[in-house]
Amino acid sequence: MFFHFFRRTHESLAVAAILAVSVSLHALWIIHLLFLRGVTAASTVVDVVVARGWVQDRLIAIYTILGLVYLISFGVTVFFFRGRDCAHVRDRIFWFFAISLIIYLLMTIPQIAGFELTTVRV
Repeated sequence: MFFHFFRRTHESLAVAAILAVSVSLHALWIIHLLFLRGVTAASTVVDVVVARGWVQDRLIAIYTILGLVYLISFGVTVFFFRGRDCAHVRDRIFWFFAISLIIYLLMTIPQIAGFELTTVRV
């Protein structure tokens, strides 16, 4: 009856998912930073996605691009790690994920919370 709980995910698939999330986090803070700073290349890509009618909002366009980054990186890493022993890269990929999460938080919280560092003239 409980045999569904004993199935395990293959290690290569789990490592590929963690690596894809890490790459997606880096892509998200970079796209977010470029878009908020008004870089025309980032705005052009987002505006093309909105203009084609695929999505209605710019924020949804950013997350659509993020989803594509995740799917592409997941597909590439699944293809690369398929059927291989991933024990030697497991720790490095976990720490890459942890560092990616910290960098994402450090790079996006100032824009979301609305604070910035300024110099005080005395």
